Parts: sequence; structure tokens; C-alpha cells
Amino acid sequence: MASMLFWISLTILTSLLNADGSRESVHRIPQEYSQSSIWWHPHYSLKEYQSFQDAKIYVLNVPEYTYEMKLSFHYQGIYLSSHKPCNNSINILLQHGSPAIPYQDEIQGDGLLNYNNTDYCETSVSLSRPQNKNILSPLPGKWYVTAFLPYVEKVKKIKEKGLSKTDDKCLSALSIVQVLISPLKPPVVLAKGQPWSSTANPRFSTTTYYKYFVSSYSKELRIELKNSCPHRQRNCLLKLSLGALSLPTPSSPSCIAPCVLNISWPRPRSYYYIEVNGTSLSYEITANHTECPSNAPECTEVTPMLILDRKNLANSWTFYLFNSTNVFSLILHPDYVGTTLVFLVWPFHGTTGVTYTMCITKDLLPFNEFSKKYCSKKSDGVLRMEFVYPQAGTWYVTVDIQRHNLSLDSYVVFHAKTQTCLESCNKHGSCVIKSDIGVSYGLCECEYGYTGFTCSIYQSLDVLAVCLLTISNIAFIPGIVVACSRKFYPEAVVYLFNMYCSTMYHACDSHGYCIYDYDTLQLSDFYASMLSVWFTLVTMIKIRPLWHRTLNIFALLCLFIGVQLSRFGVLVTAIPGGIGLLFVLLSFGYRCRKRRKCFPSPKRWLIYLLPAFILASTAIAIFTGLETTANYKYLHSVWHIAIASCIPLLLPSVRKPKLYVDYHPVNSDESFRDSDESLLMNVRNTTEHNDGQESEEITFPRLIT
Repeated sequence: MASMLFWISLTILTSLLNADGSRESVHRIPQEYSQSSIWWHPHYSLKEYQSFQDAKIYVLNVPEYTYEMKLSFHYQGIYLSSHKPCNNSINILLQHGSPAIPYQDEIQGDGLLNYNNTDYCETSVSLSRPQNKNILSPLPGKWYVTAFLPYVEKVKKIKEKGLSKTDDKCLSALSIVQVLISPLKPPVVLAKGQPWSSTANPRFSTTTYYKYFVSSYSKELRIELKNSCPHRQRNCLLKLSLGALSLPTPSSPSCIAPCVLNISWPRPRSYYYIEVNGTSLSYEITANHTECPSNAPECTEVTPMLILDRKNLANSWTFYLFNSTNVFSLILHPDYVGTTLVFLVWPFHGTTGVTYTMCITKDLLPFNEFSKKYCSKKSDGVLRMEFVYPQAGTWYVTVDIQRHNLSLDSYVVFHAKTQTCLESCNKHGSCVIKSDIGVSYGLCECEYGYTGFTCSIYQSLDVLAVCLLTISNIAFIPGIVVACSRKFYPEAVVYLFNMYCSTMYHACDSHGYCIYDYDTLQLSDFYASMLSVWFTLVTMIKIRPLWHRTLNIFALLCLFIGVQLSRFGVLVTAIPGGIGLLFVLLSFGYRCRKRRKCFPSPKRWLIYLLPAFILASTAIAIFTGLETTANYKYLHSVWHIAIASCIPLLLPSVRKPKLYVDYHPVNSDESFRDSDESLLMNVRNTTEHNDGQESEEITFPRLIT
């Protein structure tokens, strides 16, 4: 049955095609296309966008003679351990020729211009559904995808690592599916001035592509199309469309045959693609361009600049000295799209009374009526025009000189260069080179307190935060005084070091006043805090001074490694604090068993240890999760006061080391002479000798307290 219906349909179609002209129908045969797919699976942990360092760049290659590019963006963000979704959506910027910069209008610079790229689009990709983007007749070359997380101003809870699974690292995966569609048949290459005849089907609408190369600097491109139709054919219609560098689009210049398309000042050294679509028995197409001779008055000479050596991102062209209007052209290689392109014009030494104007166009000659010009004028000093992350291709610079005094020759100097970072980061940051797959680009790493693409935005000073976080360290002074009065000199040095490091770190963290680099100050603050806790707990243990020194030296070494590896981790605080507290409890328990009564005394528990326990519990609660970005300056200042106030409450009342002087060795063994046992034996022997000679004056060893 199915085969019968197929043959009936084929018979009806054949009869329609063989009918006379009065009943003739035209059927469009779609152009055959080839399709290729490319999958990208870049996995990165994206951060909320605060600077260009938080964005990721991907490069998509588009070959010549591409009819359509279909892009599909799939985004997924999950936490590594909990596998819960994170970051609801990301922003995608797509641009041809160079990477797109988020919030480019906010970039500030002297002479900076924002180039309006027509091949640019912006979209957002959410976790729930993919985002598709179709680009008809894309320009060949590199397309750059910039992905970033939009910054959201919100209050975040500050938690130490290891306390909650919500602190897990978020893994962002962006999958890009690139589908390229190209005509199956290659384009026909037209020769200059030679007509090309072709036969077509008068009953079916067909599409044929041609391409023509404009080899040199020309003032006109001419495309002529002639068609030949049967006398009785009514639907004889041919449409001619023209596109530069890529296939024509619905908005490209077009006409209905017979016709002629004239393009003034076409792009030199570029291919133009021609589309002929419609029905006709035969047609003839001719392409030609009128070259611009060097001595023609209507043709301004264009001075080509040398191609740069692609070794360094910071590079420059030759200096040019002239006294009349000049046009320069330079070719920017794709390796330089991550730089800043700078054009400079200034009067030659001793030249006065001159006004110079500089106009810049991209790809199109400055004489072309459709070219977008960026112009600037100046009468004194250096005229500067800059483009951040410029597009690869040909740039044209027109420098016009207007002399106020025609009798004097006025010379100006023109220079072009590329520099890694714009404005040298305004001396508030360092310029670094970052590389992603297929592209290298320069960006600024700003000093603390500055932000923006060129480190030009100064964050406002929070005076209250600076005062609270620095002045609250005065709470360490009572502990330092008590430690000195009770002869705990090493502990007093540690407390003084902690007060100094904490003050300097928070002055840098809140205000940007950094006597050392930020990482060093942060490390020293965390390290000093851990040492203060450990030294205080060790002083509460009743052991020999030798063991005191051993435990403190061991902690100095281990805590430095732990803080360096994970200064924000909870274990680096919990482990030494827990071990020290365990030693204190064991020491107290041993004393209670030996004395057969409570140690320390109930009075000391009530007046000193219980308030210290309350303060320490408050500090632990703040440290483990009460702090947020909004209340940090208040609660962290309370944390300083609570920790520092525990010191005078926990230090023992007096240090009593068992160190004796004025003794006589009773053992010739050198290894035994200086031991604690020998000191005790001296005392014991002296006492036994005095029992038999009470009349003699006895000198006892003096106990140092």
C-alpha cells in the first residue's frame, strides 16, 4: 500500500513538471549543506565577577565559507561532596576577533575608546535549561566566549573549613556544542573582469555561491549579473547578494537581475562572497574592481606598517614624521588581541601653531561611507587613543594636520604600539599575563583597597571597621603586664607579637595600609593567635621547666606548618587547643589525687577559671559561625577582646621553677652534675650534715623564685 502511494505521488509530480507554461509551478530545491559538530567540556570553578581574573575565556574557530554557526551552552554547577546545585546561572559574552570584557563601560583610561563590535552578543545560561544561539554567515576566524558568574551583593556567613558541607568547593561545568553548517559545493572563484556563464533550472529555485578577491587598494568593486529567460516563463527571477569575508545575509547589499552592484572603497586583500539565487535558463556574472593608482588625485596614499614580531605582547611599530595628512594601515595578529592597542600623535620638537586630528577605522578604509570612525583632536601635547583587547584584522589611522600659520612647516610624530595592561594599572597593581586555551591576555592584579579593570577604583574607607579591628587589640596589654609581673617572659613576648601582628593585619585588611604583603600579614596573625592559645595552656600545666620548653618548641614548629597549609581550617585550631586542654585537665586531676582535695581551689575556679571559660566559649562561638560579612567588624573585635581577656585569668599566680644555686656537686659524673637530681641531693646531704653539727652556721642553697 505504501509503495502504491509513493508511485502515485511521483506520477502526479511528473505530470506537473511536464505541463505547459500556463500551468507551470516553481518548486524551491534547498541548498545541500554539510554539518560538523564540536563539543567543548571545560570544567572550572568560577567565582563571582569582581575583576577580569574571575572570568574564563574559550576560543571557537570558524572556517571560511560557513553558512551558519549554531551554539548550545549547557551549564551545571554542583558542590563536590554534597552534589547539590550551586550558582543558578552564568553570563556568556560572545564576540568575534577579541575577548569581550564584562561591564566594559566602567573601564576608565586617558584616551580610552570602546570599540562597538557588531559581531557581539550576550546571553545568560541557567541550570534548568540550555541556551541556544544561532549566527547566520559568521565571520571566519576566532570567536571568543567569555563566561563569568554575575556578582550579587549579599550577606555571607563566614565559616571555617571543615565545619559545614556548604563550604564545599563549587565545580562549574560549561559545555559548548558548536555546529558548523557549510554549503556542500565549494564557491566558484571569479577572475578579474572575466564573465562567467552558468546554466540554471528555470523551474526550480537554486542557489550558487561565488567568491572574488580584491587584491589591492581599490576605489570601486563592480558586480554585474545578466540573466536569460524563456519568452513564456513567468517566474524568471534572479537575486544577486554580496557579502564581505562571509556569505551574504538577508541584510547584505542585493539587487534583482539584470543589475549591477557597486561598492565604493572595498576592503583590500579580502574575499567577497556572491550569492545568486532564483530561477533562470542561464545567466552571466562578471566581477571587477578599479585599482587606485598612486598618482591619482582622488586616491590618498595608504602607508602600510610592518607586521609585528609575535614574541612579546608589548611591542611597537616604527615612528613616522610628516607635515601633511597621512593614512596608515597596520595588521594586528590574533596573538595581540589580549593587549591594549595605543595610537599616539604629538608635535615634533619646536613645532607650534598646529592642530592635529586622528581618526581610526577597523577593516574598512576611512573613505568608505559605511566605516565607523573614532576621531579625536588636539592642539598641544600628546594625542592618545587606546583600545582594550582590540580585534584582529586591519586598522586604518588617518592623521590630519591643520597649520595655523601656513608659512611655517609643522611636523608631527605618529607612533603605534601594544602594551600588556592599560594605564600600567594606575600604579596600584601589577600587570600579569594570563593564558587560557588559545589566547593570552594581560590584566591587572590590584593592590588591596583598589579594584576595577585598571585598578582605578578606590574602595571607600570604613573608618569604624579600621578602628574596631585595630584598637580592640589593646585588650592584650593586661595579659602582657600580668605575664611580666609573674615572670612569664616568653609568654609575654608571644602576646606582644600577637597584638602587633593582629593590628598590622587588620590595618591592611580594612584600609589597605600594608607594611608587608597581605599574605605574610595574614599568616603571622593566624600563627600568633595559635601560639598565644598554646603558650597560655602550657603555663597552667605543673611540670618541669624542661618539659615546658620542649612542648613550646614543638608547638612552634608544628603550628607554623599547620597554619601555612590550612590557615582557615578548623583543625589547625582544634587540635592544638584540644591537646593543650587535655594536658591541663590531666595535670589538675593528678594534683587533686595527690592532695586529696580540689585543685585549683574553689575560689580560683569561681573568680578566674569560670569567667575565662565563658569568654573562651564566646570566642569559639564567634569563630565557628556567628560572623558574617556584615557584622565581621563587630564580632571579630569582640573575639579579640574575649581571647585577650582570658590570658590574665588563666595564667598561674606565680612561677616557681626548681632551680637552685650555691650548691656543691656530690657526683663526679659530668652528665649527672647539672641535673635536677644532683641539685636535690645537694640539699639532702647538706641537711643531714647539719643535724650532727648544730653549733656550726649552715648556709642553705638559695631558691630562686
